[in-house]
Amino acid sequence: MEKTAELAGYWAAQALTLAAEAHSPLIPLFAVEDKAGECRLVQIAKDRIEESAAEGVKWLDTNPFEAARAVLIYEAFFTLGSDRMDALIVDARLYVEKPSQLKLALPYRAPSSPQGFAIHRPKVLQVPNSPAEVQAIMGAFMRGVARHEKGNELWKARMDRSK
Repeated sequence: MEKTAELAGYWAAQALTLAAEAHSPLIPLFAVEDKAGECRLVQIAKDRIEESAAEGVKWLDTNPFEAARAVLIYEAFFTLGSDRMDALIVDARLYVEKPSQLKLALPYRAPSSPQGFAIHRPKVLQVPNSPAEVQAIMGAFMRGVARHEKGNELWKARMDRSK
């Protein structure tokens, strides 16, 4: 699952870069990696963003590309306590070995806010293994973020740990 989490981190960094540049609403990103390790981004062309996200979830559930792993990233609202905020939902699936799912919310403050763009701490929504393995999976996710030069710089510069 760590390779899947790393792939998710890389594409999450790309999506956050787009969000920081005010590319909103964000067109859902769907990345697949085949059994040989080749990765590609697949466009989900629907009339509405919500339909694209729903199609991406359907693709994750059915694996029509016969991928080894896949990641879907889409915008949604996330509620933390009484705060409702913008977030990227990262849904990553591993289809080989021990099939499993990792799902995270990456809350962020929009670039149009008076304080400017900020990334808040990732929120784990679903992990594939025991809670003890969350640290290793999140470490792999952050290694994926670090592989994306621009996204990693943004993550470091705009991290707001208050939420």
